[in-house]
Amino acid sequence: MKRSAADEIRASCGIDNRLYAMDALRVFGMLLVVAAHSSIAYMTFQMPDLLWVVKDPSGVQFFDSVYWWILGVAVPIFFLMAGFWAARQYEVLGARRFIQNRIQKIAIPFIAAIFFILPLIYWAWSYGWLGSGRCTLREFILAQYSDDIRRNFSGPGQLWFIEYLIIYSGLFVFLMKFKFEVNFIKTFSLN
Repeated sequence: MKRSAADEIRASCGIDNRLYAMDALRVFGMLLVVAAHSSIAYMTFQMPDLLWVVKDPSGVQFFDSVYWWILGVAVPIFFLMAGFWAARQYEVLGARRFIQNRIQKIAIPFIAAIFFILPLIYWAWSYGWLGSGRCTLREFILAQYSDDIRRNFSGPGQLWFIEYLIIYSGLFVFLMKFKFEVNFIKTFSLN
C-alpha cells in the first residue's frame, strides 16, 4: 500500500512529534480572520473596490484599527505556517513528489473551486448587492453589473490565498533547485 505524503512526514519525525503549538496558532489565526471580516461592516474607512454587503453608517474608528492590525498579523501567520510545512514536506519527499503533492492537494482543488465554488460565491455576493440596493434585479438576473461591481469579479475572490500558495510553492521549488540547503527536520526537531 502506498503511503501518503503526510504518513511519510509523520514517520520521518516520529509519531509523537505533533506540533500542538502550530495547531493553536492555526486556531488563533482563524479566529483573527473571522474577527477581521466581522469588523469590516463597522469600519469608517471604505476600502476601494470592496463592496461589503453589510455596512453600519455610524462606523467606529476602533474597527478600522482592529481590521488593519489583524490583517497585518493573520495573513503572515498563515503564510508562515504554509512555509513551515512546505519546507518540512520538501525535505521528506524531495522535489518531484513535493510538486506532485502540491498539484494534487492545492492546484487541482483550486481549479475545481474556480469552476464550482467561485460561481456560488459570486452569486451570493450578487444576491447581497441586490438586497442592499447596489444592483438592480435586471443586473442580478443578467449578471451584467456597473463598473464598480464588475471590478470585483476579476481574480479568484475569496480563493486568493490558495492562488498565492500555489505561486509561493512554485517559487520555493525554484529556489530549492539552487541548493538553498534546509535541514528543516534537524533544525526544528522536537527531540
